[in-house]
Amino acid sequence: MSLYSWIITNKEVFEIIYALMICLICALIVVKTDRFFRLSLHQGIRYFRNAFLFYGIAFLFKYF
Repeated sequence: MSLYSWIITNKEVFEIIYALMICLICALIVVKTDRFFRLSLHQGIRYFRNAFLFYGIAFLFKYF
């Protein structure tokens, strides 16, 4: 069995891992920027944080 055929047969496993990685990265960005927002109360940081929050939620719902 070649590597290519193994990847094709386990495509959904790779998609789930990819989705979890993207959601984890988005969650880290949201947590880190929330700290910056609470320090400065700058609205641009708030919008940046919300963009990654909603992107992560949308990406999560895409697979459910």
